[in-house]
Amino acid sequence: MLPHNSDVRAALQGGKGLAILERGGCGPHHAVYQFTDMTKLDVAMKDDATKVLVADFDKTWLTAVTRAGDYLTLVEGRSG
Repeated sequence: MLPHNSDVRAALQGGKGLAILERGGCGPHHAVYQFTDMTKLDVAMKDDATKVLVADFDKTWLTAVTRAGDYLTLVEGRSG
C-alpha cells in the first residue's frame, strides 16, 4: 500500500482502496476508492479533510504530476 493511501481512505471514508503502479515505479499510478453510493462519495469529496489532502498533493507535486479524477460505476463484481 502506498504510504498516503490510508490517509486518503480515512479522509474519503471509503471502505476499499486500491493502488495500481507501473512495474518500474517511474510511470503513472492510479488509486481507486470504492463507495457504497454516490451520495457518500459526494459528501466525502466536499469534506475539509479531502480538501487538505488535495492541497497537500498539489503543493508537493506542483506541475510534475497531473491529478485527475473520474467517476466509474461498478456493474459487476466477482471475488475469488
